Amino acid sequence: MRNYFSFNAKYYNYWPVYTTIGQYYPLGTDHITWPGFRQQYPGTIALNELIAHAFGDNQFAAWSNFRQLIGQTLQKETFDYSSIHFPAYTTEVILNSFKYETVAHVQKLILSVSFAGPFFTLYGVEETAVTVYNAEGPDGMIRTINTIVTSPSGDFATAFTTTEQLVREQFNGYKLLPLSISSLYLKGHYNSFTKESENTVHASLFGNQLNDYGAVAHYSGDEYYGWSEWRTEEPLSGDWTAYPPLSPEDQAT
Repeated sequence: MRNYFSFNAKYYNYWPVYTTIGQYYPLGTDHITWPGFRQQYPGTIALNELIAHAFGDNQFAAWSNFRQLIGQTLQKETFDYSSIHFPAYTTEVILNSFKYETVAHVQKLILSVSFAGPFFTLYGVEETAVTVYNAEGPDGMIRTINTIVTSPSGDFATAFTTTEQLVREQFNGYKLLPLSISSLYLKGHYNSFTKESENTVHASLFGNQLNDYGAVAHYSGDEYYGWSEWRTEEPLSGDWTAYPPLSPEDQAT
């Protein structure tokens, strides 16, 4: 069952998330009918320019230095998973790893900082990987995601809190987008990273990494961690859910 983008707009203001996505992606359109339609959307062109700029020598060097700072502060190994196909810098911080024969167990933090707007995401993952063999030797690995950690807790607490603090110091004004919001879907939303007609907030702002973990049954931590900084100063009115515009036929009924 998919949960769609919605929030209590009386007390929280996630409008900037929705308007940012609408700025860079066409919503409620059919990108299949006319080849190249989505690619020619002005927002898509602008986002591609942002991505190209972010991977320029100076910009990417600054990100690499920051990633190294995280590793040095935590005294942990980091790996960069940033890609020109995704609208964010992404790194993994390996907190603990254990391997016995063909089985490996890993605890890691995943951090992504968006190019589209002042948002970042941070969550922990516990996964188990089993090496598969064929007649000639190792033939890849099968991964099982055990747990997604949504807030500073358990073995992830110190590293989570420290990394979040470093991000806020480096990226002034950026907000942590809670996983309970970024994992929500938008109807009629196509992007360059998947072929789905519906995509998550996370895929739009950070890339499709979270898709690998979408079927995970077990989450730990506070699912509402990070919501406090999205709270409105003055209560607004009403709840709302984002849907594509009505077709002319629907409007006529």
